[in-house]
Parts: sequence; C-alpha cells; structure tokens
Amino acid sequence: MTDQILQQNQNNDFFQEMTQTNEERLGPPKIDWTGILLMTLVALFCGFLTSVSVLISAFFTLGRFSLESGVSPMILSMIAMFALWVASMIYIWAARTLFPYVYTRNRILYVQVSVFTVLLYICMMPIYLIVSSQSGIETSNILYVYLVHILLTLFGLELLSGMITQYRYILLSFYANIISLILTSGLVFWFFKGASDSEAALFILMGISMIAFTLFTFLTFFIKYLYYTLYISTGKDMLGNVF
Repeated sequence: MTDQILQQNQNNDFFQEMTQTNEERLGPPKIDWTGILLMTLVALFCGFLTSVSVLISAFFTLGRFSLESGVSPMILSMIAMFALWVASMIYIWAARTLFPYVYTRNRILYVQVSVFTVLLYICMMPIYLIVSSQSGIETSNILYVYLVHILLTLFGLELLSGMITQYRYILLSFYANIISLILTSGLVFWFFKGASDSEAALFILMGISMIAFTLFTFLTFFIKYLYYTLYISTGKDMLGNVF
C-alpha cells in the first residue's frame, strides 16, 4: 500500500513537471543572464572564426594580406559567404544546446539558414561587383559592403530562428532584430568610420566581424530577456497573443 502511494506521488510530480514545462513552452522564450553571457561568447567566437577564415583564405588566394587588388572584393564576397555559413551553423548548434526548449525543429532551421545564406550572397554579389569595378577602390567601401553582408546575415539568422522555432513570438523576434540591427549598424559604422588605411584595414576586417556578431547577439537576447522579465512581473503577454 505504501509503495503504491509513493508511486502515485511520483507520477503526480512527473505530470506536474510536464505541466510546468508545457506552460513555459507556451510563454515567451525563457532568457536569463547566464544564457545571454554564453550566447555572447558564442557570438564572439563565431565572429573571430569568420574573420580568421576570411583573412587566411584571402592570403592563400591573393598571396598577400591586402585589400587593394581589384579582384579582392569578389573573392571577399565568396569567402565571406562560406565563413558566415559555417559561423551560422555553429551559432545555431550553440543556441540549441543552451536553449533546447526555445530552438527546436533544428533540421528545418539548418536548411533554411543555408538557403538564406546563398540567396543573400546572390543579392550582395552585384554590390560587390560595383565596388570591384570602380577605379581606385576605396578600402572603406569594401569594408562597408562586408559589414552590411554580416549584419544582414545576422538579421536573417535570428529572424528565421524566431519564425521556425518560436513562431508565436515572431513579432518579438522581428522587433528585437530590428532594434539590434539599427543599434549595431550605427555603433559599428561610427566606430570604423575612418577606415581608409589598407594596413589597418586588415585588423579592422577582423574587428568588424567580432564586434558585429557580439553586439547583435547581445542586444537581441537582452531585448528578449527584458520582455521575458516583463512577462514574469506583470503576466502580460502582448506579443504572444497576436496569433
């Protein structure tokens, strides 16, 4: 009799945990400071990996670390596409590991992010072509185009993640990404505003990827954290009740 009561209590606890988990899944993404810090570190690593991949590939392709060659913008675009794709895959894997109840349907997410990366490269190619066809290419122009490429990749990566894994909160993902895109673009463009020296541009090229990845990720998850905190404090779910 005692064993049956204990078994029944264990079953009740199990179903209670399942109910709490389902309630959490129905609410906004549960983001805490630990998750923000870890995802920021992941973003920093992805930005570093992208920078190193671009520089090493450019060195083996051009035979030197330089952005002055007329063909370098097109080479940069192709290298950037593959480097950003690899970084995106690592980013998704890390996000899925840290937030398993938020980042679901991973196979679809991997495929769609890969498709987006290719489509974005096709859309960016004419811009790289225009830059490469200019006589007397300004290094700053190449860096600006490269920065736009990175920012749009991050925007699409996070937006697709929200659409596929947390479609009830697509508006939250959209607003968080828009704000992050505006703030990150303004800060990075301002920081690298005077980039014209080709020697310093190599270090700036590395810095752009790392700062863009880190800032964008931190701001996006911080905004989601603020919304989750508001939801816990007030019980209001303004963006989740849209659909």
